[in-house]
Amino acid sequence: MGRLTAVTCNSSSLYCFASPPAAASGSISRDIPVGSGLDKRHEITSQFSPICEEDIIRGYVDSKGNFKESDPPNVFPGTCEDSVEWKDGCLCELMSFRMNRMTKTALHVLDHEYILPVKEITNYFPMTTTLISQPLGGHRTSLMQVAASPSMDDGKLLACLEQVASAMAYLHSRRIIHCDLQCNYIYIDSGYDCPEVMAKVGRWGRAVCLPHPGTDDNLFEPCVRKVMPADAAKWAAPEVRNDGLYSRASDVFSFGIVIWEALTAQLTNLHVFQPLKPFHSLNSREVLKFTELGNIPGDFGFPKLAGLIGCMKACWNHNPTKRPGCILGHIRGDQSRKTSSQGLQGCQARTNASYC
Repeated sequence: MGRLTAVTCNSSSLYCFASPPAAASGSISRDIPVGSGLDKRHEITSQFSPICEEDIIRGYVDSKGNFKESDPPNVFPGTCEDSVEWKDGCLCELMSFRMNRMTKTALHVLDHEYILPVKEITNYFPMTTTLISQPLGGHRTSLMQVAASPSMDDGKLLACLEQVASAMAYLHSRRIIHCDLQCNYIYIDSGYDCPEVMAKVGRWGRAVCLPHPGTDDNLFEPCVRKVMPADAAKWAAPEVRNDGLYSRASDVFSFGIVIWEALTAQLTNLHVFQPLKPFHSLNSREVLKFTELGNIPGDFGFPKLAGLIGCMKACWNHNPTKRPGCILGHIRGDQSRKTSSQGLQGCQARTNASYC
């Protein structure tokens, strides 16, 4: 009697027949049924004789492709959670997936004044990646904390968000999408009482390098599909929530949420004025519904914020192909901004000229 080999892969068992005995005649059906019940012990019957438990070799395939008898090691836990911590002044991330080589290479060469550089990226078997940033220096406070501070006036907040927009334009010009933009991942110089503020976008563990740059006619192309982490739902675009489709357009939507997040922290706490629903008091479904309605006043009575509010509403467009290609131009109220193929390049040129 031949023996049946059970190979465990990603917590599912795949069964295949070994060579049957030489004396046997006839044919054996090789169409072994595959279903959710394969984790149970089965008695599989052929036209020759029953295949019993003792006829099954249980095992797994190791990282080198070799079959190992015995139960597989617990390398695929039921739930995987990313973790972040500060160590020796650096941001250390542990991600529950293996980052591909193209993305690692692209992140290593990032060089922009409003981006937190990556010092080291390491993949570990079977499915984890660690990232260590360059030392942050004074940038240890998040935009969320700073936005609610009495020392952060409208002008400083606007400057911080313009710097983030500049960083995003640079990223997209390098074919990188952040995929997880939030106020908590934007770091502000801890000395924010000073006249000038400096923002740096960080937390690169979920970033992806796109296969090609695309054009500004449609920020939704190219896109990549991946699982949306549960903790990112409130900042995620509709196409990300529904289908896991990430693109430059989804980054732009998240930037619109970041504006809302920062404005409600400041306007609620500093001005006791609530034209926007406080972001952190809503769940992810309420956030998505509010962005769909978009029923908010033009500038909240603060003329300096008119361009910022217009940018936020444009970023919230639920059609990813209609989101702005130059968010910095929208913030500054640049009437010459375009969604043509020259939009992002022109925006990036203005960004470099303004901040270099």
